[in-house]
Amino acid sequence: MKLAYLSIKTLLEHEEIDRGRVEEIIKTLHKQKFIPIVVTKIPNKNKYVILDGHHRFNAVKSEGTKSIPCIIVKYNTVNLGYWRKEYSYLKKEDIISSALSGKKFPKKTTRHKFLFNPQDYGVDML
Repeated sequence: MKLAYLSIKTLLEHEEIDRGRVEEIIKTLHKQKFIPIVVTKIPNKNKYVILDGHHRFNAVKSEGTKSIPCIIVKYNTVNLGYWRKEYSYLKKEDIISSALSGKKFPKKTTRHKFLFNPQDYGVDML
């Protein structure tokens, strides 16, 4: 696990978002600690898949920010769970393929479980 600021351009989404939730986050972005998004590096690429924080990512991106605080994890240390039972067949490779292709799953499809709590790493947004 590593905390770093990554370029917005290197981050890929695999799930759709709720625009209303993004608007809520925008209102509080500079009023409270920002929970870094959790990402994993795609092998042999200078790209990362967002595992947790799609809504936070879109809130920061909408402000024109060039980089975002991220917690970088190795995907083999993460447990893949599901919010939607109809997608319980998905594997980690499917998540990476979705991000690379741009064909996103519905919002709240996957639930990645970490060995740490991302909320413990809140930072002030500049």
